[in-house]
Amino acid sequence: MNLMLNEAFFSIQIHLGLYYSLLFFILLTWWYHLLEYCQSGVHVILDLLTLLRIQWLSLKKAILLLHGSFTPNRHLLHS
Repeated sequence: MNLMLNEAFFSIQIHLGLYYSLLFFILLTWWYHLLEYCQSGVHVILDLLTLLRIQWLSLKKAILLLHGSFTPNRHLLHS
């Protein structure tokens, strides 16, 4: 009887170990995908900020052109 209990307990320990290993693997995979998603999100945000900066510089250039204080070939005028 005691031997049967030990075998049953050992079997439960093995199954719990397998379940915990599987759960750990699933959580690790989920964490990796979450980090990958966040990293791609950061790249998207940086790309948007770059586009906004380009748009701002283009708008600034257009405003300066309208006011006449910007010449596209300014470096040629001083040579």
